[in-house]
Amino acid sequence: MLQHAVNRLAGDQVVRLAIGGLPEVWIWIWTITNYFIPPPWGLLVEQVVGPGWKSSIRRTWQMFVVYAVTASLVDLTVGRPGTAAVASQPVVLLGALVALANLSFGPVRLVSELRALRVGYLAFMALAILDSLSALRILPWRIASSQFGLFAFVGCLVYTVASRALRDQRRLQAVDQELATARRIQTALLPRVAPDIRGARLAFRHVPAAAATGDLYQFLVVGPRAAGILVADVSGHGVAAALIASMVKVAASAQQPQADDPARVLAGIHLALARELPSGQFVTAVYVYVDLERRLVRHASAGHPPALIQRAGDGAIVPAGATGPLLISLAPAEYPVSEWALAPGDRLLLYTDGVTEALGAGEEMFGLERLTAVMTGGAVGPEALLTSVIDAVRNFTGRPESSFEDDCTLVALEVLTDAD
Repeated sequence: MLQHAVNRLAGDQVVRLAIGGLPEVWIWIWTITNYFIPPPWGLLVEQVVGPGWKSSIRRTWQMFVVYAVTASLVDLTVGRPGTAAVASQPVVLLGALVALANLSFGPVRLVSELRALRVGYLAFMALAILDSLSALRILPWRIASSQFGLFAFVGCLVYTVASRALRDQRRLQAVDQELATARRIQTALLPRVAPDIRGARLAFRHVPAAAATGDLYQFLVVGPRAAGILVADVSGHGVAAALIASMVKVAASAQQPQADDPARVLAGIHLALARELPSGQFVTAVYVYVDLERRLVRHASAGHPPALIQRAGDGAIVPAGATGPLLISLAPAEYPVSEWALAPGDRLLLYTDGVTEALGAGEEMFGLERLTAVMTGGAVGPEALLTSVIDAVRNFTGRPESSFEDDCTLVALEVLTDAD
């Protein structure tokens, strides 16, 4: 369209007089743009219907390009614009016939919004062919009619673009509705309140990065003073990660009979998922079993950042244990277990890498050091601790809480003192 506009303006005597300039320059502009108008048309046809019968459309626009470059070089070498234009009409006529044949009789099925574009294109090609035949004196009249075909094509093009935009908008609305439904279902599957564990306070915070999330958390209550806590992270984002997260939750719920053994819990989840996970998809998980009757915690990790234990006595923060293999197909399901004694005032923090790997200015990660600094910052109670962590990550990244780059999940537990 731009080339057509420049060509028409350069060939109009009124425009030349209004803008000014040397007539020879205007003739050169008009001639060169004439040479290079056909190639984009051939490319457009290939985009609409493909390369054509035996790649005839592709060969046509390639011929247009070769001719345009060759003709321009011939004119520049001779120093006279239009020297090579004698071959222009036969070349354009041949290309138009090839396009017309493929659009009219080719085995291509056009989608509905492209039918109008085909009509406009056929109208333009038909009128261009008439002009070519007139220029070759095959037809008796000398009426330039291709501009009317161009006008018809532009109108059909506008209609096609508007129809496609409207269709895409409706499709996006349908996708948004499906994502909202998936989000509601997933939210309903996640625990809404923390279980009541006598002798401890428990809190969690879940900040998804998308409409559907790959993070999840689950509680396996064993008794009034004992429970298991699972935090997992599915690779990727969106609906696929959310579906796998739902599978992990179902597999975790089935581990209730061995909730006091973190290694068996993770191995059971691995066994349930190993054959179901798509290729390249994996899950990381950390699981802790808290027994306040015996004041101990057992910990195991499957490729996940280990939970952090903060001692009430000296405020020291230590990782709760080593990590084992990811929850992934063909990985060995063996997870080392660590056991720690708990004292009144001790705190546990489980988190996903969306916290520590949150990016700030200069692509720097939030990191484990900043997380431990927040834990030693004096927040009282697990709820206050999680709020402090989320606020620190938000301030570090400069993002609002609801738009983190990755899903963030946090679970905190604090052992109550006798006074509590």
